[in-house]
Amino acid sequence: MASSTEEQDRLYREILLAPLRMSADCLPEMGGADEVDLAGFTALYGADPLCH
Repeated sequence: MASSTEEQDRLYREILLAPLRMSADCLPEMGGADEVDLAGFTALYGADPLCH
């Protein structure tokens, strides 16, 4: 039988990880309505001289 400490740890871990799992499936919108994939992100920030 699991101790209450282990159950609480599992609960808190799930509270932290559940939103991360959901956001892992989303692409950033970069301030617009269209999603940006890795190539678009690289092109967008690669063209910005402040990011170099």
